[in-house]
Amino acid sequence: MPNTTNNMAGGRLNKNEADKKKRQGLRMFINGFSKDEIADILEVHIETVKRWANQFNWEDEKDVHSISIVELRKEVLQTFADMKEGKTPKLSADQLSKLAATFDKLSDNKKALSYMYQNFESLSNAILKDALSERAKKTKDYKLEVAKYVREVMDQLTSATYKEVFND
Repeated sequence: MPNTTNNMAGGRLNKNEADKKKRQGLRMFINGFSKDEIADILEVHIETVKRWANQFNWEDEKDVHSISIVELRKEVLQTFADMKEGKTPKLSADQLSKLAATFDKLSDNKKALSYMYQNFESLSNAILKDALSERAKKTKDYKLEVAKYVREVMDQLTSATYKEVFND
């Protein structure tokens, strides 16, 4: 039997379409969207989204992705500030050293890419939340289509940028 998933129209998605929607759903879940909102945006049945969330451990993925480079940088700087003020830092010297070394290993391009992606996610989430807040179905559907288009273009841009950065 082919690997397909039902969409809201009752049709079947092929494997590539289903995989793309799973990735989009995971990103939205990590960024705080509910499973109902994800189902609405991706136009798949809520039970499909719940199955994906369970099957691919979305809760664990959300926990892993909850710390950004900005937060890591902030934590390192806060630890230095605490030490400077004579306070006991939350991080040990060894932990701090490892975090600083990890951050240093990232090239400037990779850091810029990380910040770009965070801003992209923030913009994408704001557009989707605005669309979901609409009461008029026609306006909501229009805004969701715009959000999907923006997401598609931004995904292509991010993918191309990743290829450039990781080939440096």
